[in-house]
Amino acid sequence: MTISSLPRFLNPLLHWCASLHRTRKATRRGRTNPTAALIRSEFLEERTLLASQMVTATPSAQTVMFNDEFVVDLKYDVSDSSVSALSFGFQLHYDSDLVQFVGTSSVLQDGSPTIQPGIETTSDGVPATDRNVTFSWGNGSAWPASGTTLPVVLGQVRFKALNQSGTTSLNFTSGDPDPNPVYDFVAPAVTVTLTPPTFVVGPQMTLAQAITAANATADPAVIRFDSTVSSVALPAALPQLTNDISIIGPDAGNLTITAAAGQRVFSVAAGSTVNISGVTLDGADAGGGISNNGTLNLNHVAIRNSRFVFGGGNTGNGGAVANATGATLNVSNSEISGNRATTGGGIHNAGTAIIVNTTVSGNRANDAGGGISSSGAITLRNVTVTNNTATAARNGGVEMKGGTFVVRNSIVVGNLISNGSGNDTFPADITDVQNSITSGTASTILSPTLADNGGPTLTHALVQNGPAIDMGDTNQALGVNGSPLSSDQRGRARVFGGGVDIGAFELVPPPGFTVTNPSSLNLTETGSSVSLSIVLDAPPAGSVVLSISSSDETESKPRFASVSFGPGNWNIPQIVPIDGVADQMIDGDQTSTITVSINDAASDDAFDALPDHTVTLTTIDDGTFVPAPLDVDGNGQLNPFTDGILIYLWMTAGTQD
Repeated sequence: MTISSLPRFLNPLLHWCASLHRTRKATRRGRTNPTAALIRSEFLEERTLLASQMVTATPSAQTVMFNDEFVVDLKYDVSDSSVSALSFGFQLHYDSDLVQFVGTSSVLQDGSPTIQPGIETTSDGVPATDRNVTFSWGNGSAWPASGTTLPVVLGQVRFKALNQSGTTSLNFTSGDPDPNPVYDFVAPAVTVTLTPPTFVVGPQMTLAQAITAANATADPAVIRFDSTVSSVALPAALPQLTNDISIIGPDAGNLTITAAAGQRVFSVAAGSTVNISGVTLDGADAGGGISNNGTLNLNHVAIRNSRFVFGGGNTGNGGAVANATGATLNVSNSEISGNRATTGGGIHNAGTAIIVNTTVSGNRANDAGGGISSSGAITLRNVTVTNNTATAARNGGVEMKGGTFVVRNSIVVGNLISNGSGNDTFPADITDVQNSITSGTASTILSPTLADNGGPTLTHALVQNGPAIDMGDTNQALGVNGSPLSSDQRGRARVFGGGVDIGAFELVPPPGFTVTNPSSLNLTETGSSVSLSIVLDAPPAGSVVLSISSSDETESKPRFASVSFGPGNWNIPQIVPIDGVADQMIDGDQTSTITVSINDAASDDAFDALPDHTVTLTTIDDGTFVPAPLDVDGNGQLNPFTDGILIYLWMTAGTQD
């Protein structure tokens, strides 16, 4: 038999053996065959690579912080290491917006690198992001000898992360022109995720220590909380936030930060941008919850029971937040409740403020502006301001002390003045008001109770069929960045029915899904099926994925493992057929359970806690017996005298194989 007549599937083995023979023959003659030892990144057609024939780039994924250096190791892992290469070349392409090429290091023994910049290996019009790199050795024996513990690092490629968050790929390809090398360079794209410096509050670090560390970094920093932390009671005032810092909690319902006696919680320095999310701030005293002189972004935050009130004639403005002249305040999806100040019991703004999808309730001013006071530029969009009080004879809800005051899709009713005149009236000097409710009996508009209506913060629910329902301007339902709102304060769909509701709360049915069972709960093994109809009961703010599974897929099997809904198709039923499954055994009628459940990881949080829906189906065994002779002696012939028996095989749908 000639080699050409061998079966095709043996070709990879023959190629490998031929290469190995050439390599060993060259070694016995006292020289290295460089062609046989070059390294390549491409799989050859019909060639099967073994793990012991590769040089790899590792790790394949890593996470690095801004401005940190990191390396990619090029590792040699070849079991038969009796042959060494004199050089190893590769091409590199990377994203210069996120990483910077630094150079090479740790080249094996006497190796030296040659780097050719500016040669565009990947056509993107940016030659600066490409390199041709070659590691060369004067003595091929520098590569590891037989018996060496592998893998061995041939060299390292060094990079520096820039100060921009994101994920990028480092693409390594071979620089080897040999069409049939012995070894292969196998280097899938190396994925690198860049993150800002992150500090975790927990058993090893206090919040004060985390802020000190974050302030000291040259880059924007992140402060998170260990999963074991549900409350932080501050023993003393925290350091001022002087850097760009994001403070990220799990959610306002699961983490509370309580101020030290006589202290506020946070203070933001001029020039700093601070993002705070997923926390409750409570109990600040003699300074309010947050004093802001920079840029402050609050999202999914509750600020409660804080005050900024002085005796002796001194004025304290902004019980929850005091936004200074020249400062910027953005508040989204938050709750400002139970706070107190001389002016602006909830919020005082002297700079620029945008408040969206937020409830301002139960705050008190010793002078005016029980909920909000502003002498700067302020915009309210889908905000509920109710149940606030001012001691002066005016402005229990909101007060304009100068500047501009814009109100869109908002409710400002049910506020009080406590000098004996009772209900507050909306200020006449605030005139830029559209699609809002600023007068009327509060109880006909919204619930008087600040309550847990879903979501991490408290809200006032709207009255069914009340004047706030669908009466907002959807074009004005915008976030602080001007993008359309997808959810209300709680995280429920922002637009439901004929339009957006006025205020922070959107009246929608409670989250749920309905599964309509089939009229018959019986399947058969011969091909019959039944169908489930699945639909959501309420619109989600994002995606909702429901998984469909069977307790016994040998009896019943859904044709789809999942169905997905979103804001655009939530009320359109999706049909899932369930098929009976044929088998080759006599097992009689069998039952199985179909379960429809929420995929929490892929679904809108409002739907996560919903119970599963189950339906029990019966699969009817409706196949037939078909006799078939058995060839006992295996001679390919059926002879009743030598085989001697018949066996009955179970077939379905009356078929015989």
